[in-house]
Amino acid sequence: MFLPIGSNLPFFKFPVVTVCWILASLFLFSMVTTPELQQNSQIKTEAQIKEFHKTLTYQMSFIPAETQPTWKYFSYQFIHANWGHLVSNMWYLAIFGWILENALGGGLFLFLTLAFGALAVFPEFIFQADPHMPIVGASGAVAFMMGAAVSLFPKAKVKLLFSLVPLPNIPTSFFFPLRYLVYFWLIMQVSGLARNAWLEPTPVAYATHLAGFSFGLIAGALLSLRRKEKWIDVELSGKDLKEFYASLSAYQQQQFEEANQNFEKLSKKWPWMIRFQIQLFHIAISHKQKDLAEKIWKNMMPQLLMMRRAQDAELALREFLMTFGELPPLLVQERILITKLLKSRSATAEELSLRLQAS
Repeated sequence: MFLPIGSNLPFFKFPVVTVCWILASLFLFSMVTTPELQQNSQIKTEAQIKEFHKTLTYQMSFIPAETQPTWKYFSYQFIHANWGHLVSNMWYLAIFGWILENALGGGLFLFLTLAFGALAVFPEFIFQADPHMPIVGASGAVAFMMGAAVSLFPKAKVKLLFSLVPLPNIPTSFFFPLRYLVYFWLIMQVSGLARNAWLEPTPVAYATHLAGFSFGLIAGALLSLRRKEKWIDVELSGKDLKEFYASLSAYQQQQFEEANQNFEKLSKKWPWMIRFQIQLFHIAISHKQKDLAEKIWKNMMPQLLMMRRAQDAELALREFLMTFGELPPLLVQERILITKLLKSRSATAEELSLRLQAS
């Protein structure tokens, strides 16, 4: 299973509201819901049902068949049925809450998420197979966050973890377009709602998920009209992404030595990420940082050769030549391999090949 563990959006502020939401949900589940569910694990008689209805867990839940006080539209978002339900919701809340809280600010984020999380449960009056079943969980609010995030940042990418065991020089995660992750999630929700309607009803509130997501799309589209941020589609997250943007800022302040050290460190850390290496190479060339460009070229050349990226190799060599008036230093074996890669690709590549052979 692929789990999101970050994004490539340049948001680095600590998400206070998101963390407080997670802590509140964890506290309520461990200190309230778990003891009450254990105490009422064997509900058989009508008297036992009445006792369960007196629990705080039930009182904070949303029950479509009952007349609901207004506060229940909000309280149900902090109650969860079991550990799996809690962890899955909190995991996605942590990722998308971090994105949206940084984008909107804590106050607006909290207001919109709680408000649309409350509205998202209304479809359960129609679609819930058992209207007496308590509805709990932050999934409606999380769906709103997902919808708003993909609407605000349609070209963003999320970092997905696929292995918990780190191996040398083997990636344990990869970047994936946010919108594609959302497409897969939507298919799961629509198919779940169809199964509830036509096959076998389940206690999952798919209608709430879809409603929350729809509200998020609309809110994100409206909010995007006043947003002007620009960001770079670089496949980094967390501390590495922060260092990347700090280095770009250092370039603007003419602090080339510090920036070059950071870029070189990032290049060595992610040698298999060829797209990222090419981006770093172009940055070094555009700022006329010859030493850095040579080091990045050495790091990315094995990948260019292995994947036979002839076009990228040609463009990189030509860019270096046009900027510095010479080709980057190459060992004899490297020169032979690059020459073979470029051979017969195009007339301009042939010129480069001849120049490599003569150098």
